[in-house]
Amino acid sequence: MREAEPEAHVLYRPHPDLEAGFRRGRLRATELRGLADAVVPAATPLVALFPLVTRLHTVTSLSGFEAILRGVPVTTWGRPFYAGWGLTEDRDPLPEGRRGVVRTLDELVAAALILYPRYLDPVTMLPCPVEVVLDRLEEPGAWRLSPTTLHRGLEGVVRGTLARLAGRR
Repeated sequence: MREAEPEAHVLYRPHPDLEAGFRRGRLRATELRGLADAVVPAATPLVALFPLVTRLHTVTSLSGFEAILRGVPVTTWGRPFYAGWGLTEDRDPLPEGRRGVVRTLDELVAAALILYPRYLDPVTMLPCPVEVVLDRLEEPGAWRLSPTTLHRGLEGVVRGTLARLAGRR
């Protein structure tokens, strides 16, 4: 990234899954010297950074999609779902014949949030169209915390603690 933007003031924000211990690949402060000018804590809301940046570089993170939605130019170094449609600068181009059709932002949003996903009504637990989920957003009681969500949070705490004890953090 530094080579691609030699004059830039580079901020590095680790992926929250790295910080929580769900993924490997966390960089130590010594490894970041020369690569980034500052490290932004993963707890910093990504949306708060968008007004401060002129371009976002990412491998495959959802952060690129969020940046595109907010008009921030994006460079991808991997192959996220939003790459290859003409909305990003792609440093790892997709194979010939894969995508290649330029799409508008509206088309990408429709594909990613309406046409492709399958939604589940949190009340009936049955498949439903996106409009039902949007209606449910106005009903706070419809959204119950699942045991899986609680388990995942606890798993992150345990993994993070073990990584610190093992000296990987």
